[in-house]
Amino acid sequence: MTPRSYGMRSLRNRFVLLIVLITSLVLGLFGLVSYLDSSARLQQQLDRQIDAMATRLTVSLPPVVWRLDNLQVEKTVVSELGAPEVVAIDVLDDSRALIYRAHREGRTQSTAAKPVQADIERSFALRFDNAGTVENLGSVVIHASRAPIRESLRRELVRLVLLTVALNLTLIAALYFTLRVTVLRPLSEVRDALQDIAAADADLSLRLPESQTAEFDAVAHSFNGFVARLESVMGGSLDDVHQA
Repeated sequence: MTPRSYGMRSLRNRFVLLIVLITSLVLGLFGLVSYLDSSARLQQQLDRQIDAMATRLTVSLPPVVWRLDNLQVEKTVVSELGAPEVVAIDVLDDSRALIYRAHREGRTQSTAAKPVQADIERSFALRFDNAGTVENLGSVVIHASRAPIRESLRRELVRLVLLTVALNLTLIAALYFTLRVTVLRPLSEVRDALQDIAAADADLSLRLPESQTAEFDAVAHSFNGFVARLESVMGGSLDDVHQA
C-alpha cells in the first residue's frame, strides 16, 4: 500500500478532514451572515450620517447663500467634510449651476467642474424664509463613497479567514493527538495481538490490557475471553501443541 493510498484510507485522516470541512462550513456560513449584517449596518450608518449632514446644511446654508456670503458658505460646507465617506459637497443655485464645491482634493468654484466620482449622490433643497415668503435658493448635493465600507468589510473578511485557518490548524493538531491516544493506540494493540496469534509460534497467553475508553475496553475483554477459551481448548501455543 502506497503512502498516498494509506493516507486516503486512514480513519484518522478521514475523520479530521470531515471535522475540518464541517468547521469551515459553519464558520463560512457564520461569516456570510456577519458580512451581510455588517454591510447593512454600515450602510444604515452612512444613510443616517448623510441625513444628519443634510439637516445641518439645509439649516445653516440658506441664510449665508441669501446674503451671498461666499466665505461663510465655504466654511460651512468644508466643516462637513470630516467624515471619510463624504467625497464632495456641491452648492447649486436654483438653475442647477454650481456655486461652490468642497472636495477632498480641493475646492472648486467653476461651472465647468468635472463630475464627482462617487457611489452615492443625494440632493437636498435650500429654502429661505424671507419675511414669510419661501425663496428657493437651489440645492446642496452630497457625494459619498462606499469605499470605507468596502475596506471595513474586507478587513472583517480577512480576519474571518485568518480565524478559520487558525481554528482549523488547532483542530487538526488536537484531533491528531486525541485520536492517536484514544483510538489508534488501542487499535495498534489489537492489531499487534492478532498478528502474534497469526504468527507461527502463536502465543495464546497474550492478553490485551484494559483501555481507558469504554468501547476499546469492551473489545479488549471480548478478545481476552476469546483467546483464553482458545488457549484452554488448544492447551497452549501452537508450538506447545505441536511438541505435545
